[in-house]
Amino acid sequence: MRKTILIVDDEADIRNLVKEILEDEGYATLTAANSKQTYEILEQQKPDMAILDIWLQDSRHDGLGILETIKAGEHKDIPVIMISGHGTIETAVNAIKKGAYDFIEKPFKSDRLILMVRRALEAASLQKENAVLKEQTKSSGGKVDIIGTSSHAKTLRERVKALSASNSRLLIEGPLGAGKTTISRLIHNASARGADSFYVYVCNADETVRGTIEEAIDKAEAGTIVFQDIDALPEADQNILLKVLQNNDLKPRIISTSRNVDSLNKNLYQRLCVEKLVVPSLAERKQDIKDILDVYVTQVALELGIAVPQVSSDVVKLCEKYTWTGNLYELQAVIMCALIHNDGAGKISADALPARISGRGVDAANVEVLNMPEQHLDDAFLDLPLRDARDVFEREYLTSQVERFEGNISKTAQFIGMERSALHRKIKSLQDKSAHDDLPEPQAVSAKTQ
Repeated sequence: MRKTILIVDDEADIRNLVKEILEDEGYATLTAANSKQTYEILEQQKPDMAILDIWLQDSRHDGLGILETIKAGEHKDIPVIMISGHGTIETAVNAIKKGAYDFIEKPFKSDRLILMVRRALEAASLQKENAVLKEQTKSSGGKVDIIGTSSHAKTLRERVKALSASNSRLLIEGPLGAGKTTISRLIHNASARGADSFYVYVCNADETVRGTIEEAIDKAEAGTIVFQDIDALPEADQNILLKVLQNNDLKPRIISTSRNVDSLNKNLYQRLCVEKLVVPSLAERKQDIKDILDVYVTQVALELGIAVPQVSSDVVKLCEKYTWTGNLYELQAVIMCALIHNDGAGKISADALPARISGRGVDAANVEVLNMPEQHLDDAFLDLPLRDARDVFEREYLTSQVERFEGNISKTAQFIGMERSALHRKIKSLQDKSAHDDLPEPQAVSAKTQ
């Protein structure tokens, strides 16, 4: 589902500029010019985050006052970014102390704003997931919960329980989307450090997003730090981490996740892999798919605020037959889409599944391509920088969707959850990038959006 961002600024031009920037990135927006309008919006709905201007004319409360109200009320968990054209260091520090995620000065670059928004939403998501997992751990008497009854699930459950009682550095290996970071959280929450910080350092993120290793370790304090996708860490940063790990006074527990450790510095590998856990793929846990489906459907339905539907036996069989290259994360995404397009039916049928799984309207050759092994996906995407890979995916995705709706931009925009004008701008942007990068331009898009 699209994230909704509340924009509060007394200048209409600024509100509309921020609104346009965010909607071009696929976010939904709400706007307000003063504290009265802001509180009226918050009474009706809960945005996923807020962007507040500090100085507001003709407003009972300024941005800092609104920030205090938000953090003292039922929306206290939403991240807030403060903006101002008259910012000082003291103002920024004051905003952070009052609970703001970050502060940005006007005029700002759109890339900088988008980066801040992504980081704020990611941080809020991690905090929310961590809180849910802590509550689950607490309600289960401290026992971790791995779904399924297969031998793999049972072994994994036992290993997670044992590792939560340890304080050693841990390396978790497993395929894409197998739940390695989630298992790290389970281990942390069930450990003696469960009440302390849990920090995820995404090694394959852009350098400006992930920050420095030293800063990340400081943020983890006496809790747990997870180096997610440690094999993607650049060699220079591997050397930095190796030097940091030579300090025996480190406070947090170190957990690393990896798909392939061959690219790791051997000395670094030895220091990280004091204990090791191998997470199986979903293909190795076919027996657990029905149980996983039941749990995911319940969780997603509750998140969407709808009645929990049943899962038909046809859906279970198709899911057991399908090769999940994205493993648990792909399955969860499919369930989300299926529930959104299920139209409130009491049972999820095969028609609600994507064509690559149900086989509807897709010939055998196409099914084979869509269901290709992970190494083929690696060839297509994993050699690219993250931004380039996203651009390639977006071009292909929008090409397919426009083609699907026979060139009707309005229907395409409605289906994918974007404003029509924002979709036009996104397509033009991707075409410009395609021409600049000398990559083939999606013909379906260029021919049908004139």
